[in-house]
Amino acid sequence: MIFKGLSVEVLMKTKIRITMPDNKNKRGKNERNKVNSSQNYEIHYLKEKLGVSSQAVGGAKRATGSNDRKVLEQYLRNKTK
Repeated sequence: MIFKGLSVEVLMKTKIRITMPDNKNKRGKNERNKVNSSQNYEIHYLKEKLGVSSQAVGGAKRATGSNDRKVLEQYLRNKTK
């Protein structure tokens, strides 16, 4: 989609959402709630915290269909019981 020449007001009136790429400088609540599997440090943190393998974290993401940190932690805790 090309928005060249359109003002912000026009874009807002048409309710077109423009998403920005992942910005590592944003450290808000939304960023902390999600696990990005392309970031090795996020996978490493989760696997160390729960004592599981990297493959288990990836499998949990596929099984739950979510990248929400709480959902993945709950799934992995129940799986290891």
